[in-house]
Amino acid sequence: MSYSRPLHHDNWGTLVEYMEANRRSTLNHQLSHLLEYTRSIPLKIQLFHLKCHEFTLNDHRYLFRMDPLHPETTFDFKTVAMWIMGPTACSVRYRNGYTVPETMEHMLKQLTGGIREIRTIKFAVFTQPTVMPKWLKMKVRVLYINCEYKDFNEAAGHVVSNDPEKEPLEKFGFQVFEDKDPVFGFPLVRTAKSLHITCYYVGMSTVLSLNSLRNLKIHVNLFSYQMSSFQFMMIIENWIENYRTPGASFAVTKFLSPGLKSLIKNRYPAKEGKMEEWHNK
Repeated sequence: MSYSRPLHHDNWGTLVEYMEANRRSTLNHQLSHLLEYTRSIPLKIQLFHLKCHEFTLNDHRYLFRMDPLHPETTFDFKTVAMWIMGPTACSVRYRNGYTVPETMEHMLKQLTGGIREIRTIKFAVFTQPTVMPKWLKMKVRVLYINCEYKDFNEAAGHVVSNDPEKEPLEKFGFQVFEDKDPVFGFPLVRTAKSLHITCYYVGMSTVLSLNSLRNLKIHVNLFSYQMSSFQFMMIIENWIENYRTPGASFAVTKFLSPGLKSLIKNRYPAKEGKMEEWHNK
């Protein structure tokens, strides 16, 4: 028999503050009356990945699959709508009539609903997420968005609630799919400390947008060798000739042809060796 005294609400607040997100959400669901006393305590998430038909919260992966016999109403194999892969694997049954987006939205709201502030270290959105939880308002440190502009706008403009000036992102990774891509105009892009940009298309407007960035660290990864030598030199010259914050860096993954190496050597002889090593490593 235990003679320990039960926890009071103040004690619960201290305990919940450092509780793992999945465990805390389960506790809130089982003991819903405690939510009234703990909803003002921020929910701390290490990792939140959002994909098509699944999401990951820390070390728990929530998967949703449709039953091929009844794709419009029911789910997955053996009528299981969702299962969780993590330290404690389990499956959850849902009644017929739910769609996959409705089930995902219901589960996300169950995990995070009622909590006034969510702090996330890393938030990543991948191609065509089934549900975009626009009702969430998360403070994020690292953000990766690998999807088209519509989902980019909803994730960066609605889900992430950082003040761009007061709470800039530590790192922001995103894709550029077309020339004149509007992603460069987002305040979170302009103020992030580090940018990791994958370009699937490079035109003159993209080059000018890259030249306008003043972030501390910028890394541009070309999906193919689409950047011409002329465009490459425009970026290099802009970087060298304009004032940058001490410690700033700019990297472009591009193959250096013999002609481009000769051009760099003739124009910037002191920098040729360093740039060659940097771009060919």
